[in-house]
Amino acid sequence: MKGQDMIICFCLLILASAASSQHIQHVNCPFQYLYHFGDGFTDVGNSIHVPSRTPNPAARLPYGRSSPGWPTGRWSDGLNDFDFAATDFGLPHLAPYLNMNASENYDGVIFSVARSPVLDINFFKSRGIKVPPYAAVPSVLK
Repeated sequence: MKGQDMIICFCLLILASAASSQHIQHVNCPFQYLYHFGDGFTDVGNSIHVPSRTPNPAARLPYGRSSPGWPTGRWSDGLNDFDFAATDFGLPHLAPYLNMNASENYDGVIFSVARSPVLDINFFKSRGIKVPPYAAVPSVLK
């Protein structure tokens, strides 16, 4: 009997969440632009523009297969949480900073770069963690 109760509760939960998602309305965004700083969870293509001595897996399939359909440097197979937030605010998906074009208008930008440690390299070395050599961010932004 307990197993049947769990299945019924699970089915009711799925039905309730599906019904509530039908009624979600888009929020009017109080901002004109969105900016985001982060790491690989929200990198939508910056890391493939950063010089590196190691290959970038996000530059080839299966990354990007579901959205947009080809590898773009996203570290996921589809949209990330910030893409969904931009959509909910009625804004288009944001462009990666290192792929911006001066002739286009943007509703914001994502500065996220995968493999960008926040901590100093000595933090990792003191714990015996090997960190691949990457170009310094200031030299890339010149």
